[in-house]
Amino acid sequence: MLPDGSKMKAEFEKLTSKELDFSKVKNWVSNNLSMGAIDVNIMTKVDKDNYIKDEKLPVEFNDAHAALRGFANSKLNSSVVLSAGMNPRLYAYMSQFNDFFPDENGAFKKRIILKVSDYRSALIQGKFLAKKAYGFRNIE
Repeated sequence: MLPDGSKMKAEFEKLTSKELDFSKVKNWVSNNLSMGAIDVNIMTKVDKDNYIKDEKLPVEFNDAHAALRGFANSKLNSSVVLSAGMNPRLYAYMSQFNDFFPDENGAFKKRIILKVSDYRSALIQGKFLAKKAYGFRNIE
């Protein structure tokens, strides 16, 4: 995925063009590459009711809630981007997952990013989340 003119790509191709020595490749990767963040985007408006046959499922089985639950229960230490508008039900559901709150050191395992189109939307959604105490730390 690196550009063709990249020095790093040339080094890697040289290393892997001959007989593949797994330990050399592993060493090179450890010394030259670092893990990136995996941030997740959830469109908040994908919260239609879902059904099995004709039976309506509980709200936590709609697409937005299921996506949030999957992210919250993952081992990721990253951010969720909430886009496509305000969803109070989804925001309230977040309170069931401890990773959205700071630990004893004030660090967050899961962070929340709001993708908004204007200042008013940011203000309204930010206030709503602040009432739930998401994303706020005691700084002394």
